Amino acid sequence: MENPDKNIDAWLDGVLEKEGCHELNGWIVASPENAEYFAERSHIHSSLFDWAKAIGSCGVDDVVESVEYSVASNSPKIRGKAKAIAAAVVAALLAVFLLNSDPAPVPGNPVAELIESSGAKLVYHGQAMAAEEKVILSGNYQLVEGIASIEFETGVTLLIEAPAEFRMASSELVELSSGRVSAHVPPEGIGFTIKTPSAEVVDYGTDFAVEVGKDRSSEVHVFEGEVEVQLREGETDPVRLLTNDATRIEYETDVPLGIPVDNDRFLRSLDEPAMEYSRIIREMNPVVYFRMGIPKEGKVMKNLGGPIDGQLMDGACKRPPFAPGRVGSSVKFEGPGVSPHVVAYNYPKAEGPISVSAWVRAGSWSRRGCIAANENKNVLGQFRLGFDRDSGRIKVRVRDDENREVQLIDPEVLPLKEWQHIVFVADGETLRLFRNGQEVASAECGLISNPRNTSADQLFVGAQDNRDGKMTHFWHGRIDEIALFNHPLTDADIMKQYQSVSQ
Repeated sequence: MENPDKNIDAWLDGVLEKEGCHELNGWIVASPENAEYFAERSHIHSSLFDWAKAIGSCGVDDVVESVEYSVASNSPKIRGKAKAIAAAVVAALLAVFLLNSDPAPVPGNPVAELIESSGAKLVYHGQAMAAEEKVILSGNYQLVEGIASIEFETGVTLLIEAPAEFRMASSELVELSSGRVSAHVPPEGIGFTIKTPSAEVVDYGTDFAVEVGKDRSSEVHVFEGEVEVQLREGETDPVRLLTNDATRIEYETDVPLGIPVDNDRFLRSLDEPAMEYSRIIREMNPVVYFRMGIPKEGKVMKNLGGPIDGQLMDGACKRPPFAPGRVGSSVKFEGPGVSPHVVAYNYPKAEGPISVSAWVRAGSWSRRGCIAANENKNVLGQFRLGFDRDSGRIKVRVRDDENREVQLIDPEVLPLKEWQHIVFVADGETLRLFRNGQEVASAECGLISNPRNTSADQLFVGAQDNRDGKMTHFWHGRIDEIALFNHPLTDADIMKQYQSVSQ
């Protein structure tokens, strides 16, 4: 807490709001020194009976809000009295924690370590953890933003996506109240358990994921290995899940339901794998290449093709905007109004030929959903690649050196929820559109216009600036491994890209 005096004084004046009371409470119980300081600034008006009564009937925040204090005198006599009651203050508050079903010691014992994160904001017992803090203590946590990767001494690793609430009970037990967690458990960690409101998931050496929804029901998905799911009441036989099995446990009925395993929902690593695909792309000399991986710091999308990085604008998404991709992870676009997007300012535009390639996975045929565009405020720049209005078909539109617009439309509708490899090439004579390695449309087209003839300076991915600075035409789905080349790709180049990950 940055300014305890301010919160203490506000509480004494009766104007501290509930959130501030919770923050003050966490600060008081964090250390005996804090409790002593709090006691020095205030003295108790009520009797010990009133304390006991308050403790017996209220939560810890209620005690902080309801028991009346006033500013203590600075005299040695009063200060001595304040120090004498500091231990009682701490003891009372700790007792209330125990009465409210929080058996974790305050502060807790080290149980794990934060090894990686992306925009993670962790809250421990009501207090935000500093960015440099890496030790994970036993106790209650909230992950309010970002993604956190936590490792235990046994080698068990958890990848937790915000928003999530969980309790680190020990090095072998995590209690997940809400949110999404994927786990990797090596042989040394067999027996590791994740407890949810509706079940206990005991691991036998595996990769699996658990999600607890708002209704407190749980889903368990096993990607490899074996887990045992013990139902909450323990009156029925546990569910045994093997590789590619999944189950849903309804909280209200406590009944397991077999469901398909979902390999496309859960993130399992913050790292982008060193795949053959990325090596192939780099050998083709892109000027922009976004792997669409999870940034380790900030919201910078690293450009592996040149010096101009992209900026991730994550919109109003409640969860981190990432999901499993075609190669590693991808950016997940949630559609109109809430979708993230990527912007690269003043990127190196083509002086003639141009090619763009990307893997896309559409969740719907969003109206004019944009994959990538150099377009600004209704001014066509060099190109736009995305849906043709409501048709569900991919369209590419470019402007040539005679200021003519040339466009192509895929004759077939793009399949939903399937990864598709999309490429267009303008070589100075022809504009060609490819899907999954095959040419689907072509038309005559001159060289792409010189960038000095357009006011469109940005490269947009997943949306575009089309109405006086407002983002529109959001993609709904995922985009991965997008690359822009200021030279024409050959048919062999395109097929090599597609086949390197399609088999």
